[in-house]
Amino acid sequence: MFYYAQLDANNICVGISQLAGIIDAENMIAIGSMDGDLIGKRYYKGVWEDVLQPEPTPLPLSPTEQAILQTAINTEYMMSLMEVKG
Repeated sequence: MFYYAQLDANNICVGISQLAGIIDAENMIAIGSMDGDLIGKRYYKGVWEDVLQPEPTPLPLSPTEQAILQTAINTEYMMSLMEVKG
């Protein structure tokens, strides 16, 4: 069996494959084992490099989710006031 790291257009490893034969493709790099740690790394001039990943942008809340969150905040605030007043 042969192991390959599959690269995207930016030479970032997006997958690892175990194949029965030798593959000759620019986006498939032969590796020694099923090394999942390579996923997300860049292959540059024969060397695997770490790539800084941007922080994911949170999805906006729906109106229903906003209302639920606001209700939870208001409830927590009211409970805090009641505890302070004793």
